[in-house]
Amino acid sequence: MSRAYAMTRTLPFAMPTSVGRRIEVAAKRSWAIMFIMGAVLCMGYQVFLMNSTAGKGYTLRNLERQLEQLNGTVATLENRSAQLQALHTIEAKVEGAGYVAVDHMEFIDVAGGSYALAR
Repeated sequence: MSRAYAMTRTLPFAMPTSVGRRIEVAAKRSWAIMFIMGAVLCMGYQVFLMNSTAGKGYTLRNLERQLEQLNGTVATLENRSAQLQALHTIEAKVEGAGYVAVDHMEFIDVAGGSYALAR
């Protein structure tokens, strides 16, 4: 005839609660605790992902700035290359090396049978 009873420790003269009732209450509480822990874990994972994405965003922004600087450098170098390859620049360098400009050019007509041969 003995039944298992548990006494609550908050009130000195409380009514005893059966073990089955205590297990039921503990089960309800455990589901609530598990749900809260799951929600906290999901929120923590979301914060981790947001921080990770923000870090990648800053890295991407820095790389885009570096790309803009490199594109500016490429444009400057292409402009400088075009200036150095311009005809007037080449003529100035040739004159500076001691060469003279050709005034009259003669071409040999190879098809007509007249040509020169160096021996």
